[in-house]
Amino acid sequence: MVPALAWLVDICRPLWGEPARAEWNVRGRHVVIGGDIAMHCVRTALCQGAASVTCL
Repeated sequence: MVPALAWLVDICRPLWGEPARAEWNVRGRHVVIGGDIAMHCVRTALCQGAASVTCL
């Protein structure tokens, strides 16, 4: 489980010249998302190549 806001910030790190956490990459994974910023996370997970995304 990963905090949503921390994950979204981490995805932006390469834009700032910093490495993103490899363990938080969702490519090929099945992702379940919920909470206040769920739709932002859904779109980002799909753009990253998640195998599936479920929003609760």
